Formats: sequence, C-alpha cells, structure tokens
Amino acid sequence: MDYRFCKTTLAQMLLLQWCCRMTNAAQVLE
Repeated sequence: MDYRFCKTTLAQMLLLQWCCRMTNAAQVLE
C-alpha cells in the first residue's frame, strides 16, 4: 500500500470533518 496515498486520504478525511464542523457551526449561528 502506498504510504503517501494513506497520508493524503487521512488529510482529506480530517479536512472533510473540519469542513462539516464549520458548516454546522455556520448553520447554528444563522
């Protein structure tokens, strides 16, 4: 398995979680 691919996938997952959190926070503030 390609380590770089794993690392990139993990980073994308963390970024996606962060985006979801920011989106939820924005919806709550509205």
